[in-house]
Amino acid sequence: MKRTMYDRNVQDRSTLHYYVGLLARWKQHFKYVKAVRIARKHGATIGEGVIMPISLARKANSNLIIGNHVSIQTDKIDLRSPVKIGSCVIVGGEAVREL
Repeated sequence: MKRTMYDRNVQDRSTLHYYVGLLARWKQHFKYVKAVRIARKHGATIGEGVIMPISLARKANSNLIIGNHVSIQTDKIDLRSPVKIGSCVIVGGEAVREL
């Protein structure tokens, strides 16, 4: 069976490259956990597995309700009125437009 380029790159990487990649993923994970913790501290209701920018978490308040497994890539969400985002949602960086 012929291996794909992806299979070769993943299976043939060194232990050092594996741990460097793991460290980068851990760093990103702790950044997302910190953002969720900040948003919850400000009164937002945040589900499990949420990815959001720290800048949005800092301006979050009790008007923000986010379900489980949500990825938000923008901080341009107006939180002066209630905002409810369901579960399994992706909000891209260009999805929210200022009027």
